[in-house]
Amino acid sequence: MVEARRANAVCRLLAACARAACEPLHHERIGRAAERLLGLETAWEAAWEAVPDLAAAHGMGPLLYTHLRAARVPVPRSTLRTLRGLYARHRVANRIRLRVLGDVLAAFEAAGIRVLVLKGAALVHLVYPEPALRPMSDLDLLVARADLARAQKTLAQLGFRVGPDDDRQDGSIQPRHRHLVPATRRVDGLAVPVEIHHRLFSDYFDAVRAWVGCSGARGPAYNDLFNDLYAGRRAIEPWPFEGAAYTLGHEAMVDHLCRHLRSHVNVWDDARFIWIADVVSYVECFCAEIDWERVRQQYPQVLGMLSALHAMAPLSDEPLRCASIAVGPAWGDADVAYRGWPRVRVGEGREWGYRRILRETFAPAEGWLRLRYGLGAGRSLTWYRWVRHPLHLLGQVGRVVLERAGWPTALALAGMSDDEL
Repeated sequence: MVEARRANAVCRLLAACARAACEPLHHERIGRAAERLLGLETAWEAAWEAVPDLAAAHGMGPLLYTHLRAARVPVPRSTLRTLRGLYARHRVANRIRLRVLGDVLAAFEAAGIRVLVLKGAALVHLVYPEPALRPMSDLDLLVARADLARAQKTLAQLGFRVGPDDDRQDGSIQPRHRHLVPATRRVDGLAVPVEIHHRLFSDYFDAVRAWVGCSGARGPAYNDLFNDLYAGRRAIEPWPFEGAAYTLGHEAMVDHLCRHLRSHVNVWDDARFIWIADVVSYVECFCAEIDWERVRQQYPQVLGMLSALHAMAPLSDEPLRCASIAVGPAWGDADVAYRGWPRVRVGEGREWGYRRILRETFAPAEGWLRLRYGLGAGRSLTWYRWVRHPLHLLGQVGRVVLERAGWPTALALAGMSDDEL
């Protein structure tokens, strides 16, 4: 129980820091979150022991370091030194990754390949004061499906080690996943993976249908919306390299960030606070430019996600007003990790306690449920807690049974191995 309270307190601190830029009001919230953390331990240093590791796991080390210093929160020297190291490491790594990104985009332009930069590689320029504040593990690029083979060939010419994808006799690629197996190039001792996407979203069952299609059955009819997304693109500014770089338009970007966050809130994976920071920071930065009526009509789930996030990482008054976001009470639990089955195996019941596993499985925290199903303030949890979530668990039972019988795992369906994840 003490461990759970400590994790919740650290998560509240990370949530308070989950934004690119802070104002005095945010500094006050960070200070209060730090005081709550200190209330759980008698020793000052002990209260901060778990902070660096959890911050690193959530990609929040650089933001936490920057905002704690700006808020003048007293931090043990050892903790501050570790956070400073995370900041310095990501500053160097992102400098390398972005230099590689500039080379890749220049090569794609020379080859006549239209491309959109996704997620972190775009956001480091658009909303974060400096690239070091937004850790990245790879570079995500979106191209038309017809350009997949040319994009992969161009990466190979740049010295990337491209993964094994399903080539057709005509030279095109039959993808099993929304992106190709990551292509990797080592630069200055750092491995830089590039994921070439042809779709923004897909799920487990999309991969199943694609795998069946690759096995001889009729594959899915993928709707390539790249042309529409490219037509609504916007330039990444400032852009420090020659040429230009483009990303999704405002409305498509907000939808992508929200759906990406939500896709990781499941029984197999966890949301990361840096993805929450992405959503909050983008909305805070561009709320006056976003066409909220279009969002309401075309991407209605975005408003539910923003309402849910506001209960944990409060938005400023301007985006709340511009988007007419519903406001509700704060969650009782800021830790959005799922700790039930199948994450925790039934065989671990002796260590965890069978009652605890059952409780975590069938009664996950309110915050997790609201993020998982995009439920904003005022939306009742009754249907989702007692019907929708149990049905979701039933589907996972079927998935586990099939995989034990020899059906491909989610990674195998994506054409990837554990080492390539």
